[in-house]
Amino acid sequence: RIAITGGIAEGKSTVMAYLRDLGHQTASSDEIARDVFQSEHVQEALSLLLGKETPISQEDVRHAIAQEHRMRRTVNRIMHPQILQEIARCPATFFEVPLLYETCIQGMFDCVWVVTCGKDEQLKRLSIRLESEEKAREMLQIQLATDIKSVFADKIIRTNRPEPDVIRCVKAQLHEKLAEKLTASNGGDILSPIRFLSRLGEVVCGTTITGENEIVVSTQSSGASGRAREGSKFAEANENKRGLGPWAGKDRGL
Repeated sequence: RIAITGGIAEGKSTVMAYLRDLGHQTASSDEIARDVFQSEHVQEALSLLLGKETPISQEDVRHAIAQEHRMRRTVNRIMHPQILQEIARCPATFFEVPLLYETCIQGMFDCVWVVTCGKDEQLKRLSIRLESEEKAREMLQIQLATDIKSVFADKIIRTNRPEPDVIRCVKAQLHEKLAEKLTASNGGDILSPIRFLSRLGEVVCGTTITGENEIVVSTQSSGASGRAREGSKFAEANENKRGLGPWAGKDRGL
């Protein structure tokens, strides 16, 4: 179970879309929260709290909180246990959780990916979305900075790059997660890129080192061509030169 988090307008939903396109099951904590909000149990509890008949709208809750700020904690006590139960039940592998650290639920996940595009690009994107730079700055001032979230991340996905590069980063992280599973099934011995791919019945046909901690491996089925053999030699050379790189443990460079 992997949590995808980050700041507003930084590309979380885009990364989730890439994961779905690659065949992975995803879920959104915001969508789960909306479903919980509409549930009969929560609607009845909010009705009693606000003194209004159902259905209770989100605008009703926002108005009540604006009038009495302590109301937010009461609403959270009603909503959060239900949301956490639904997240725990959900069979998805990847969860988009914008307020992961703010709600202190990172312990529910095995790994956290923080998606970031940098402060300047975030401000630019949000200004376009809100059609106002002033409103964008005001919104960012009341949110936990992504730089802080990044400190606690297992992986960082940078989206201020061309789309093919971002997709390649996501695929590289998926390769690493699969390598970790194969390593665990191998009794804890670390698998090199060559051994990892051989476990999958594939051969390396090209390895590209695109950054300090990023390795991208392309593969083909085991009708090994001359190009595959050359790629395998190149991968082995990089393995010897760099140690096991990102395959030996967690990196924070993507």
